[in-house]
Amino acid sequence: MLSYIYRLFREFELHMGYAPNVLFINHEHMEHLKSSFEPQSNLDDIRDRLGLEILLRRGALHPSVNWVASAARKTG
Repeated sequence: MLSYIYRLFREFELHMGYAPNVLFINHEHMEHLKSSFEPQSNLDDIRDRLGLEILLRRGALHPSVNWVASAARKTG
């Protein structure tokens, strides 16, 4: 899951010229993502490590990244 997110991040950054600040995932993706980190890691730890705000969406079929102004205040 981490390599997929990294690839999304890099593709966005190369295409847009700036880094994304939001990761859109569903709850199942979140469970896979959590398994990539230490068991004691919480959501804030994961956000900090990724440098992305994480927004859970039921309808997200695949993880995606974007830049959202309201998230810039949280992560910046």
